[in-house]
Amino acid sequence: MNWQCHPDQPHLNRRTVLVAAGIGVAGLVAAACGTGSDDDKKDTGPKKPKVSVAYTPDLASPDAPNPTDEFSVKASKGTFNPDVKLLNPQGVAVKGELSDDRTTYTITEPLGYGATYTWRGTAVGSDNLPVKVRGRFTTLTPDAQPNVVINVADGQEVGIAASLILKFDSTIDDKAAVEKVLKVTTTPETEGSWAWLGEDDGSRVHWRPREYWKPGTKIHLDAKLYGLRMGEGVYGAADMTSDFAIGRSQIVKAEASSHQIVVIRDGSTLMTLPCSYGEGDLDRNVTRSGIHVVSEMHEDFYMTNPAAGYF
Repeated sequence: MNWQCHPDQPHLNRRTVLVAAGIGVAGLVAAACGTGSDDDKKDTGPKKPKVSVAYTPDLASPDAPNPTDEFSVKASKGTFNPDVKLLNPQGVAVKGELSDDRTTYTITEPLGYGATYTWRGTAVGSDNLPVKVRGRFTTLTPDAQPNVVINVADGQEVGIAASLILKFDSTIDDKAAVEKVLKVTTTPETEGSWAWLGEDDGSRVHWRPREYWKPGTKIHLDAKLYGLRMGEGVYGAADMTSDFAIGRSQIVKAEASSHQIVVIRDGSTLMTLPCSYGEGDLDRNVTRSGIHVVSEMHEDFYMTNPAAGYF
């Protein structure tokens, strides 16, 4: 920096200039020392952990999840500690599984209806900074849960014309959804199908083979009904299974014109019995032609028909 003294400023001598120059330099030095930004002076506080946690279903969703939905928690840029879990309303951990890379924890059992569950645990990233696994959700509460009974009990042996029947105690609106989760497995393989019959104090669906069952056939029914939406606000109460078998072949042939009933077992005539068949004078008294399945057996069975004059 060059300084000049002007003749018209006699009071500004060399010493004054040097002093002024010294002040200027000091000022410049002071200014240089004070050029740091405000951000450099701020306290940055604790570091933000690298790891983040995401929940399925989303805890912020307004919709109550179905207890059979997928429930999991996933860590990004980090892993879970072994303490991760989902607690039921009683504070007991439900069954779950941690992935091999420890980034995903998945619930492995169905939850309950209308219950509140709580996530707990920790996740940590490569910076060793932990993040808590925290959150809760409440599963949906059905308006109704239809009861259903199966006509064939586990281990039972039935005849070659037997149908598999599921009887609900109320009307099922979404029959297609129900039929989709009903699986029949047979050994040997047998062709057959489901059919919904008329309402009878509730809906009923039958599975029948196309032809008579082969004696010795093994049948397994798997009905995944729990959590299934069967209509507006209506959900299945429980899964169901049934395992049964087909016994010997027995066919009873009845032909009105013969006035006989012929019992055929395993292809051979076992007995021939006389039968009147009645007159069939009224339409309601006519026995319909076709295959009829005998679905009950009683040693004694008492019937009455006052309209026909007998008791």
